[in-house]
Amino acid sequence: LNFIKQAAANLDELTKDLLIYAKSGDDSIKNEKNDLSQILKAVTLNLTETINKTKAEIVLPENSFFINGKKVQLIQLFQNLVGNGLKYQNGLKLPRVVIQATEIGDKVRISVIDNGIGVSQDNLKRIFKPFKRLHTSKEYSGSGIGLATCKKIIDKLESEFLVSSELGKGSTFTFDLPKYIQNIQENTMHEA
Repeated sequence: LNFIKQAAANLDELTKDLLIYAKSGDDSIKNEKNDLSQILKAVTLNLTETINKTKAEIVLPENSFFINGKKVQLIQLFQNLVGNGLKYQNGLKLPRVVIQATEIGDKVRISVIDNGIGVSQDNLKRIFKPFKRLHTSKEYSGSGIGLATCKKIIDKLESEFLVSSELGKGSTFTFDLPKYIQNIQENTMHEA
């Protein structure tokens, strides 16, 4: 009975993750004004229980930017990355996730840096494929779809998702988000 109950819970989690993955392909992702600092506050609020339980340190950028994108998908993107930084730990140190944001032309370059278990060079491309888990579900929970969802969101924003990692030292995920640029029609409406 416990096995059936656990299998049903796993299936429920997988169904929810598949729905999120499917929605991450939504074409209406562009041209919504979002305050990056508000997105990150929402993420840390959503992860409060995990942050407190693991005694993690989350370092947010000092500066903020207005970025384009669908709010719910941007929250999902950062929540998956920060959540992975908290989850994929070996227990030898307290989790630490640093989010950096730097303006580069009409983009905001984001780096999410964790001190987790890292990923071997052989597996760097594999982690972005749906259901390609590197660990058993007994070692680390999850459906293996989180980073695939992140990649899909980043692809829709016409950016590249780069990762560098070292086993035992952590990973850095880097991507560019488009800065929100007020269009001429909006400027005209505000001036009238």
